Amino acid sequence: MTIQGLQDFCPPGNIHKFTGDTSVVAVVAMDDKSGNLYKEVFIQDANSGAVARLQSSGGLYQGDSIYINLKGTTLRRYRNLFQIDSVHVDKNVVKRAVGKEVEPKLTTIPDLKAWDHTAQLIKLENVQFVVSDTSKTYADSENLEYGELTLQDEDGNTVMVRTSGYAKFADTKVPNGMGSIIAIASRYDDDLQLLIRSTDEVVFNQPRWDMFEGYSRITIADYKELYTGSTAQITDDIYVEGVVISDDESGNYYKVLVINDGTSGIEVKINQTSLYRDYPVGTKIKVRLNGLYIGAYGGQVQIGGLYNGNFGNIDASQIAAHIEISETELEVVPTLLTIDEITDEHIGSLIRLDNVEFISSQLGQTFANEGSATNRTLKDCSNNQIVVRTSNYAEFADATLPSGNGTFIAVLSKYNATYQLYLRYLWDADLFGERCQ
Repeated sequence: MTIQGLQDFCPPGNIHKFTGDTSVVAVVAMDDKSGNLYKEVFIQDANSGAVARLQSSGGLYQGDSIYINLKGTTLRRYRNLFQIDSVHVDKNVVKRAVGKEVEPKLTTIPDLKAWDHTAQLIKLENVQFVVSDTSKTYADSENLEYGELTLQDEDGNTVMVRTSGYAKFADTKVPNGMGSIIAIASRYDDDLQLLIRSTDEVVFNQPRWDMFEGYSRITIADYKELYTGSTAQITDDIYVEGVVISDDESGNYYKVLVINDGTSGIEVKINQTSLYRDYPVGTKIKVRLNGLYIGAYGGQVQIGGLYNGNFGNIDASQIAAHIEISETELEVVPTLLTIDEITDEHIGSLIRLDNVEFISSQLGQTFANEGSATNRTLKDCSNNQIVVRTSNYAEFADATLPSGNGTFIAVLSKYNATYQLYLRYLWDADLFGERCQ
């Protein structure tokens, strides 16, 4: 049988164990010598590919043309990847020839995502690692952790390159140029993953291209002026650049970065958690707007994507196509204001209020009630007041409100007509002095 015939014989959701002398002929496209695979090889014939899971490591090598008697093996899919399980190299396999290298199939990232080349050796041209990955290594051998790097093409399409921490090249630094890559197109559920056989097949020896070339920068204030009252896709070649003033580390923001460029601030909605790991406070980022959506929540304009036809988050697979780090570890200094000085021009800014305190009727309560986001009230000594809103998922949600007077640093937002402060860290609520008399 051909590999495709085996896949048709055992469709998704089924498992089949062979008891008779059925066979398949294939060539090993990737072996486990580099350590990037363990007790498995990728095999393919003229049209299809599969994983052959071995009972023990070694014995089959790249370029081996093999005859597999499938008796005793099992066909199954693991996380949507077709596998021939329990292959015994000595009992099931006969080598017909060696040195029969598989010719990689030249393709594109969009074509790969159509699953036409799954478990096969492919080649991509004119691709590069995203800027934020060029300072990394392929994986982490010290902690034996997988590396997950992002490749992009000139149209902003992206694909992950996944490398085992056991790979011999795990600690090799990622190349900073542009060029071609040969790899196996694997998958995990509906996520496409490329597995490289050798860093010699990552030939990025050409100058990088800039995904912002030909794009015009606009201010965040100008971007907000583009909103006409309904969700719309941005089709102009424009981008904004701003410094992250609040991330999702504390949990008070969820799948959101707040950036500010000095003219205004805005929330960037991204469908990924732990954004602070790549984009911590003080990171300057560019956001390529063409293809993204402009929308609003509670009257506040945001940058996002589309979800089920409505304004939502930028899909995680599109992060690298739209967001690029331009600087890191910048100092973020809050703007000193009083409550009565706050206006709409300060929305999306990190502000500092001095000589403020929580109202006496709320003392002894926590920042947030269990099960829901909660509003508390901050006031100054002239009884000007403002809402402090805290998510029940914030790491300081169950902390008791500080009972004194002092300095409060937070991001200013607004929900319809109500100004709201979002605390980033508990230590930004430095309220331990003597209360107003």
